Amino acid sequence: MRLPIAILGIVAPAALLSRRSGNDFAFDYSKNGMDWVQGMCASRERQSPIDFPWTPEKGPDGQPFQPKAPLYFSYEDIRENFDVLNSGHEIVVSLVGRGYGGVIYNRQSYDLQQLVVRAHSEHTFFGKSRPLEVQVVHQSTAGPAQLVVSTTFEPPGSAWTPALTTMNSTMGAADDYLPPSEDDAGFAGILNIFLGSKLPGPAGRLTGYATELSPFRLSELLEDNGGFFEYSGSMTAPPCAEIVTWMVRRTALKASARQIQLLRDAIFSATDGKGNSRLTMPLNNRIVGYVHSMEGIPPVGDLTEATPAPIPSDATLPKWRAEEWAAQSVMVSKDALDYVKDLDQRLRAAANAQAEAMAPDMFGTPKEVPGVSSAVTTPTPVNPTAVALAKYAKMMESGLRAAAKQTVLETEEELEKQVAHAAQVQAQKNIDVVKQQQARPSASDSVGAVSTMAMGGAAPVHVAIRGATGYGSPVQAYYAAQGR
Repeated sequence: MRLPIAILGIVAPAALLSRRSGNDFAFDYSKNGMDWVQGMCASRERQSPIDFPWTPEKGPDGQPFQPKAPLYFSYEDIRENFDVLNSGHEIVVSLVGRGYGGVIYNRQSYDLQQLVVRAHSEHTFFGKSRPLEVQVVHQSTAGPAQLVVSTTFEPPGSAWTPALTTMNSTMGAADDYLPPSEDDAGFAGILNIFLGSKLPGPAGRLTGYATELSPFRLSELLEDNGGFFEYSGSMTAPPCAEIVTWMVRRTALKASARQIQLLRDAIFSATDGKGNSRLTMPLNNRIVGYVHSMEGIPPVGDLTEATPAPIPSDATLPKWRAEEWAAQSVMVSKDALDYVKDLDQRLRAAANAQAEAMAPDMFGTPKEVPGVSSAVTTPTPVNPTAVALAKYAKMMESGLRAAAKQTVLETEEELEKQVAHAAQVQAQKNIDVVKQQQARPSASDSVGAVSTMAMGGAAPVHVAIRGATGYGSPVQAYYAAQGR
C-alpha cells in the first residue's frame, strides 16, 4: 500500500508551490478589500487598482502624455483544450507553461500565465467603473515581477444596466446551455474563451475547447485601441505584493450584453453578491505613463547585452540569455537537492517521534541501585508490550522510508520525461530561429547563442523548462504543467 507523502507533517511539492504563490490566503470581498491585512494589503504606498481621471491630451500635470517605449506582444492562437476555473473569488483561464507567448516591455520579457475576470472593473475612469475587466497576467522570465495587461468591456450603447437575473436563470442547466451567439450586438470572440460551456460553480473546473478551425486569438486583448495607461502597482488580491507593472487600456472594448451578464452572474453568485473588485487605492507620488502596444518583437538592432531576450519561441536569443540560463541551472540543481535533503530529515524526525510516542520506555531508564556507585546503574526491566510496539514502529519507519524513496524515484522519472519533451520542443524552436536569423549579420551574437542552445550545448534540460515556464525548479514546473 502506498502511503501518502503528506502524512506525518511532510509537505508535498504541490503544497509548497501553493504556499509560495500566496493562493492559500483566506479573504472575501464583503468590504471590497478595505479590511485586508494579509501580506502588503494594508499598505497604501504602491497598491492597486487606481483611478484614471486623465486623457492622452491632459495628464496628471495638465500636459499631454508623452508616449513611452512600446509594449510588444506576441501570442500564438489557442487551438487546444484548456482549463476554466472558478476559485470562489474569480473566473480564471489557466495557461501556465503552455508556451503561448508573452510580452516585452522596457527590454524585459514576460511569459503568459493566466486570464482573470473581474466584475465590476477594478480600475476606474473619472471615478466610474465599467461592467467587466479582464486581466492578462504575465510573469517575468528573470524574477518574481509581473506585468498585467487590463482590458475593460462594456456592451453597445451609452449606458450599462445589469439585468435583474440570477446565475441560474441566465445560464440555464448544463445540458441546455448555449454559448453567446456571434450574431449578438457587440459580441467579443475572446470572451467566449470563458463561455464555451456553462461556467462552473465555486471551486469548480471545466474544460474549455478550442480547435484548429475555431481558435481563440489572445492578441485581441492587446491590440492597440487608444493606448494604455502604465503605472507601478500591486496584485489586487492577497498578498497584494507590490511587484506588478500595470498596463490598463484607456478605452473599453465591446462585448454583447449576454456575455457580460453571464460572467457577472457567475462572479456575483460566488461572492454573495459582492463582486470581486477591490476599491481604488491612492496614487501618491507614482508616475503614470502612456504606452502604445505593437504586435511582434523589438527590432534586432534594439537588443543589446543589457536587453532581456524576447519570448524564446519566436525571438532571437542574445548571448547573455544563454549565460543566464546556465546560471539558473545551478539554482535548479540546488533547489532539487535541498528538497530531497529536507524530505529525508522530515522522514527521520517523523519516524523517531512516532517510535517515541508509541514506546517511550522501550530502552528503559537508568535506575540507581542501593550500595552501588552512581556510576554503575542497572536498566529498568523492559515491558514486553513496549518492545512489540517498538518493533512495530521500526517497521512503520521502514515502510515510510521505502514509500518516500519510491515516490521520489517515480517523480524524478516523470520529471525527466516532461523535461526531455520540453527540451526537444524548445530545441526545435531554437533551430527554426537560427534558420530565420542566419540572413541577418547584425544578429550574429544572438544566432550563436541560439545555435548553442538549440544543439543542447549550453545548459541542462531543466533550464529549458525554466525558460518555457518561468518556474525556478523542475518540481514547480512539473506541478504547474499539471494545473495544480
